Amino acid sequence: VSIGGSQTSSVAYNARLQATNFNISGGVANQNYDYYNDGRLSYVHNTVHTNFDSSFSFDHAGRLTEAAAGGAARHDSGPVPMYETFQYNVWGNTSNRWSESWLHDFSDSASYTNGRRIGWAYDADGRVSTIDTRAYTYDAAGKTISFTGQRWSNPTNTYVATSTTMGFDGDGWKVSEASNASGSAITAYYLRSSILRGEIVTELNSSGQKQIGYVYTPAGSLIARQLPALNYVMLKQSSPTGASQYEFFKSDTGSGLDTRQEFDPLGANVRLNSGPVGHGGGAGDLPGSGGGPSDGRFGDFANPAAGCVTLLDGVPTLCDFVNRMGNGGGLQLRVGTTKYDIQLFGGSSTLWVDAWEEFYIPGKGAIGHDENGNDNSFLAGTTGIRNVGYFITIPGGAVGLGTLGLGVSTQKSGTKARLTTGQREEYEARKTEANRNLNSYECTSFLIEHGVNVLNLASTLKKQIPYNGRTSTINAVEAGVTWPGSSWSKDTVMSMMTSGPIHAMAAVYTGWTKFDVYLNVDDYDSTTLLHEALHAALGMNDNDVARRLGVYDGDYKNSSPNIQDALLEHGCGGPTYTVPPSP
Repeated sequence: VSIGGSQTSSVAYNARLQATNFNISGGVANQNYDYYNDGRLSYVHNTVHTNFDSSFSFDHAGRLTEAAAGGAARHDSGPVPMYETFQYNVWGNTSNRWSESWLHDFSDSASYTNGRRIGWAYDADGRVSTIDTRAYTYDAAGKTISFTGQRWSNPTNTYVATSTTMGFDGDGWKVSEASNASGSAITAYYLRSSILRGEIVTELNSSGQKQIGYVYTPAGSLIARQLPALNYVMLKQSSPTGASQYEFFKSDTGSGLDTRQEFDPLGANVRLNSGPVGHGGGAGDLPGSGGGPSDGRFGDFANPAAGCVTLLDGVPTLCDFVNRMGNGGGLQLRVGTTKYDIQLFGGSSTLWVDAWEEFYIPGKGAIGHDENGNDNSFLAGTTGIRNVGYFITIPGGAVGLGTLGLGVSTQKSGTKARLTTGQREEYEARKTEANRNLNSYECTSFLIEHGVNVLNLASTLKKQIPYNGRTSTINAVEAGVTWPGSSWSKDTVMSMMTSGPIHAMAAVYTGWTKFDVYLNVDDYDSTTLLHEALHAALGMNDNDVARRLGVYDGDYKNSSPNIQDALLEHGCGGPTYTVPPSP
């Protein structure tokens, strides 16, 4: 990627799509990454800024227990810009935290009752209401609409009273903020992009004048901040872990400085060189970086208890909350009666929902890697557990920087678009119909005659995970609907679905997405669902399924309609079905 001048940035990946190197030319940045076998980040080799070599340790539950930089990471006598340890109770709450930076240390110990920290106040719904001098107010939807407190002013060496109020639209997006957190009363209004899943693209003042513009990549990563009144742009480059951020000043009329910032795992700004590290007051003190541009709000390293900033809505919050999100513990999404752990991913407003279920490896021979890319051999025809997680976007803007996304996921770009409630109801009705047809005597006999394991097919259909193919922007190869190197390998599922009369696509070509199916939500039926289940259960493309069912005519263009016709002809499609005869 060109950074508007003579410099370029690049990222290299391994076979598991994990970043292995991050580089900005001209000696600006060069980082190499090591990982544990489970995919979590273990070490960052920072060859340009060696004080920020970094190491990470986790417990048996995958929770972060130690983050170290400089000499503490290398275990030598070099300077230590960051060293942090974390301990947890049996429920995953942070019970002890030790933070050190440039020989300045801060600590926090906590006890909890029913998930609530002793000494802090909560409302009836379990939301924190006061932390010492800090107080929160919520609306009926649970959104933070105001918070008050005090922040330390370095110029005056005194506390300054601070208050912030926020407004939200009907969809839960933050649209306004009035605050004196930066030292003067400022009102900002936020314009968001629906194409970029709600990211803020413009900040306006109370007069409606544009103050700041934000530019993103198609995947939603922030790459530039524009200040039109001052006629300059800051181009942004963040490391893959989110722990390092570089900004490059660009202007036709003036000059300015390029900047670099480093962050701890919870998103607090870490000093680049020796010196004072924050005020270190009470837990209720508000971070000094609160307020101002949306992309410039960071946590307070000197307040390990409540100096974190989630930036879900730009609100300073409990560090235990942020830590539990990063560890994938405690913060959960409920779907029916099932709870899924979720964790922050990268540096955007995206959460990874960690869900697991059984998988089945079809075909013959052995597969050399498991669903996380580990070098384990699996024989075809066996079952196991696989990750079927997915991404969701939380309204409210960027989640902020920090190495919160230390876990590994199989999807690295784009979005798998979930069905709406209405679309899901239609899908479930057609799936019920497909199950009825599959259980018919005529359909079962036809499939068994052609070597199809009907019980396995029924199980696959039951586990099918539907997505809206017309709005899913995930890369076609990553989604598993086409093979690497094909003419469609660089396209998205959405572009493939809209380029021709495709009813549905199944994820045949990657083992970890076996049950995924992408639907043309305006044009599919119960026969289509059974058709896609055949792909997943047999691990075959259209030509091979057509051969299995005896309807392959030598022209690959006819394979899909021939399969559809065969299913309809033998009672595996349509709204009616035949009751099996009594034994």
